[in-house]
Amino acid sequence: MALLGTGAATAAPQPAAPGSSTARSASPQPATVEVDLGRPLARFSPREAIGAGLDGSEQGELASTYTQTSLSAMSAAGLGALTYRLRTELGVEAWHFDPAGSFSDPKHMEGYWTSASRPSSETGPFATYGYELPRRGDTIDQANDSGYSRLDDGSLASFWKSDPYLDRHYTREPEAAHPQWVMIDLGRPRPIDALRIAWAAPYATRFAVQRYVGGADAVALAPGHWVDFPGGTHRGHPGAQTIRFSARPLQTRFVRILMFASSHTAPAGARDIRDRLGYAISEVYLGTLEHGRLRDLLTHAPGKSQSVIYTSSTDPWHSASDLDPGYEQPSFQTVLRSGLTRGAPLLVPVPVLYGTPEGAVAELRYLRALGVRLRGVELGEEPDGQLISPEDYGALYVQFARAIHRAFPHVPLGGPGFASSLPDWTYWPDAHGDRSWTRRFVDYLSARHALGLLDFFSFEWYPFDDVCAPPGPQLAHASRLLEGVLALQHSEGIPKRMPIYVTEYGYSAYAGQAEVELPGALLNADTVGTLLAHGVSAAYMYGYEPNVPIRESRRCNTWGNLMLLLASGAGTAPTPLASFWETQMLTRDWMLQGDRIHTVYATRVKAHGRLVRAFALRRPDGRLSLLLLNMSAARDYEVRLRAHDGRRSAALRGRLDEWQLSSANYRWQAAGADGRPILDEPPRHTQLRSGRGPVRLPPYSITVLRSGPG
Repeated sequence: MALLGTGAATAAPQPAAPGSSTARSASPQPATVEVDLGRPLARFSPREAIGAGLDGSEQGELASTYTQTSLSAMSAAGLGALTYRLRTELGVEAWHFDPAGSFSDPKHMEGYWTSASRPSSETGPFATYGYELPRRGDTIDQANDSGYSRLDDGSLASFWKSDPYLDRHYTREPEAAHPQWVMIDLGRPRPIDALRIAWAAPYATRFAVQRYVGGADAVALAPGHWVDFPGGTHRGHPGAQTIRFSARPLQTRFVRILMFASSHTAPAGARDIRDRLGYAISEVYLGTLEHGRLRDLLTHAPGKSQSVIYTSSTDPWHSASDLDPGYEQPSFQTVLRSGLTRGAPLLVPVPVLYGTPEGAVAELRYLRALGVRLRGVELGEEPDGQLISPEDYGALYVQFARAIHRAFPHVPLGGPGFASSLPDWTYWPDAHGDRSWTRRFVDYLSARHALGLLDFFSFEWYPFDDVCAPPGPQLAHASRLLEGVLALQHSEGIPKRMPIYVTEYGYSAYAGQAEVELPGALLNADTVGTLLAHGVSAAYMYGYEPNVPIRESRRCNTWGNLMLLLASGAGTAPTPLASFWETQMLTRDWMLQGDRIHTVYATRVKAHGRLVRAFALRRPDGRLSLLLLNMSAARDYEVRLRAHDGRRSAALRGRLDEWQLSSANYRWQAAGADGRPILDEPPRHTQLRSGRGPVRLPPYSITVLRSGPG
C-alpha cells in the first residue's frame, strides 16, 4: 500500500525531473517491433485481469469520494476488477467491518471483537473504522503512524503483549517454534551492558538478549545476524529484573529480547484463555549499570518522542473506547452501491495480523449475506513490511485458512500481500542462514501439508523508492526488475501454475511529481503489459480515488500522488491525469472490454537500449492490437512494424487506428499542493493508411495501434 513517509535515498539530492518533455532528438532513432503470431504467451479476460484497489481515507474525505460525480469519473477509466485494501492491517489496529458485533467480554465492552455475520441494517454503515490496540509494542507503523509503543511509554500500568494465536495452544507446535521478540533501536551505536525488564503476565520464563552484528540496519534487513550477548539464556520471573549481559559496555545500536518459553500466567481476574498465552512486558530500560543502578538510554513517553521499539506481533485485544475516527474505510455496502465492481467478483482482505479466525469467518458470512461474489480472500497485508517472520505469518495463515475452509471450502485463499522489495523479499537469517521470506513461508506450509491452502500468491509493486531521481533511467529498467522478481518467486517455491495477483502497483510508495506526469503513466502501462505477458492473473492499480498532490520527500521539492484523478471542489468533476488517459487507452483501445478472452503474443524490439517496449494482443474481435511505449525523456523513435507466424515475416498491412498520449496533449504545471495539468487532452486518435510505414513515438509517449478486422 502506498505509505506516508520518506523513501530510501539512492541518488544525490536534486529537483524532481519533469515527466513531460517537448525536447526532440536531432533525428528519430530507428526501431523495429516484430510480433510473433506463432508464439502465444498468455490468455486473459480484461474484466478479471485489469483492476484497481479501493482504500480508505482521512476522516471526512470518504464522503467526497463516493459522490456520483466522482464515481462517474472513476468509472470512465474502464476498470472492473476491484480489490479492497485494508489500512488498519498496516496501522496496528483491529477492524470492525460492521459496528454491530460482540466483544469476548461484553460486560466491559472489551476483549477480542467479532463483527456481526449479517448486516446490522438494510443500508449498512457508510464507513467502517479501526480500533487502536492498547497492547501495542511498535513505536512506528506503516499507515498514519499515530500510535506508539507501550514498552517505553513511561507507564507500568500499560503493557505490550504478543499475539496469543502464535502460542503453542493454537499452533500445536513446540513453544520454541515461534519465539517472540522485542527490538530496541538506539538510533546509533551506544555503549550498553545491562537491561531492565518490567514483566507483565504472562512473562517469559526463558529468554536471551541479543545484538545485531554484520549489518548496519536491522530494520532494513541489511545483511547481518543476531548473536547472544555473553550472558547467554536468562530465566524470567514475575515483576522487574535487571540483567547485566556483558562485563563491559559494547557499542550497539539494535538490541533484541528473544523469548522462548512463557509462564502462561494471566493478570488477576482474567478468564479468557488468550490472556495467558504469549508474552507481556510493561516497560523496558537499556543502558549501562553504574554502581548498581541502570543508566537508562531510552526515552520513555506516550508518543513519537519515545525511543523506537519494534515487536514480533501484537495481541488484537481492545475495547470500545479504542475507536480511531481519524481514518475511514468504506463499508462493503458503500463499495457495492458505487457500481465500480461492474458485476465482477471482489478480492477482499481478512485481517490476520490483528484479527481472529472467528472474525474472518464472520466477515465471509457477512459478505455472503450481501450477495457479494468473491474473487478470493487475501489473508493479511504486508506482513514482511511489518517485520513479521515467515514462520509466524505461516502459522496465522494456516489457522485462518482452515477456519475459513471449514465454513467456505471453495473460496480461494492467498497471500501474503508483500510490500515491494528489491531484489527479493527477505528476513533475518534462520538457523540455516536462509533469508528468503518466500521460500521459508512455502517451506513452512509444505512441512505442515498446508501448501494446498494457498490458492494464489500476492504482492504489491512500487519499484522506485527515490522520487527525486530522474524518471528516465528508472523506467528503462522497470520491466527487467519486475521480470526478475517473478522468476525469483518461482525459483523459491511458488508453483508455476499458481495464480499470481499484484494487488497494488504504481510508480512509488512515496509521493513524487513523476506520478502525476507521463512517467507515472508509462510505468503503469509497462507494468500491466509485463504482467499480462508473464501470465499473471490480475493486476490492481493503486490510486483509483480522486486525490491531491502531497510532498513526502525531505530531499527535494517534489509534489505528487498515486492517482488517476485530481480532486476538485464539491460538486465539480475531478480532473483526469496522465494515468487516467493511459488506463482508458488500455481498457478501451488496446483491449476489448468485458469477459471475452484476449491472447498475448511475444514481441521482439530492436531499438537502442530498453527504451521502447511493445506488447501485442489478438483481441476476440480478431483485431491485432499493439501497445508501444517510449521510455526516453528526449528521444523520438520511428518504429517499423512486422509480424510473422513462425515461417515468414512481413510488414503489417491494412489500415491502422492509432491513439497516442504524449507531451503534445498532456503537461503538468508544478505548483506545490496547487499543481495541476496545464494541457490535458484525450489521447489523439488518427488513422494510418497502412502499417508498412514507420510509426513515430515521441519522447515519454504511450501509443496504441489497432488493425482492422481480420
